[in-house]
Amino acid sequence: MLRILLVAIVMTCIGCRGKKDTYANVVAEVHQALPLGMRADDVGRVLDSLGIAHSLVQPDSSTMRALGGPIEKGLVTRADVQFELSFDSSGRLTSISEKKILTGP
Repeated sequence: MLRILLVAIVMTCIGCRGKKDTYANVVAEVHQALPLGMRADDVGRVLDSLGIAHSLVQPDSSTMRALGGPIEKGLVTRADVQFELSFDSSGRLTSISEKKILTGP
C-alpha cells in the first residue's frame, strides 16, 4: 500500500515538472483582448468571455481587479495572474498591470 502511494506521488511530481508556466500566454491574451480606450462594461464582458473573474470598477480609485489562472499548480502551491485595470473619468480603460501571485492549493 505504501509503495503504491509513493509511486503515485512520484508520478504526480514528474507530471507537474513537464507543465509550462502560462503567465506570458494569459497576459498576452488579456492585453490583446482589451485595447486601451475600451469602455468598462465592455471590459467586464470580455473578461467574462475569457473566464477571468473580476470585480466591478471601484468608484474611489477607478480600478478593476481580475484574477486569471491557475498558471502554475503544484502539490501544495498554486499561482494565478492578478490584473489591475485603470479607467479614466469617462470610464475608458487607460492601463493594465499584472503580477503573478500565489493563491494556495
